[in-house]
Amino acid sequence: MTDYSKVPINSLESLRLRLTQAMHSLNKLNDSIHQSQTLPQWSSLQNQLTVILSQLTSLSTTLETQREILQYINVYPLPEFPSTTHEGLLTTLLRKKNIPEVSEWITQSLEESKDKNPSASDQFAAWCVETSAQESENWIFTGFRTKHEIDNDIPEAPEYSLGESTSTNVSQGEVSTDDLNKLVYMGIDPR
Repeated sequence: MTDYSKVPINSLESLRLRLTQAMHSLNKLNDSIHQSQTLPQWSSLQNQLTVILSQLTSLSTTLETQREILQYINVYPLPEFPSTTHEGLLTTLLRKKNIPEVSEWITQSLEESKDKNPSASDQFAAWCVETSAQESENWIFTGFRTKHEIDNDIPEAPEYSLGESTSTNVSQGEVSTDDLNKLVYMGIDPR
């Protein structure tokens, strides 16, 4: 009788569960994309991708926490395993070398990641925020004129000017169409 007490069943079972969930979600996404000629709704795709990302994050965390245990596991078939009838499956499961497509994919990913500096991405994001803040100070977003034009009393171009109000029969409390347009397009309060 074989002693299974040293086999990390809980670790392997948690990995199996995470892998099964991720595989199910990926198959569901694949089916929904290939099901019809048009893509599913954007919100549906986004929800499915969010679930997949959370499952992959969970899988990655589980692998990281179980890394020491999993590094020392040696996989081998039991004597009862029908190795002659399932030789292809056994070869695939016990393969230590990646298949050529996976090796190529890993090599390509490593080459692409060498050129990328994660801190450069953070620096770029900080630069974007700083530049946006500086540029927003140079503009007024309530009309057609820039801050520079307003500060230097440069008149508005005639094609953007709403001109004077042409409404003659405006009673107390009502707003003319021209004044309303000035409020909407230029942010000028008519009162």
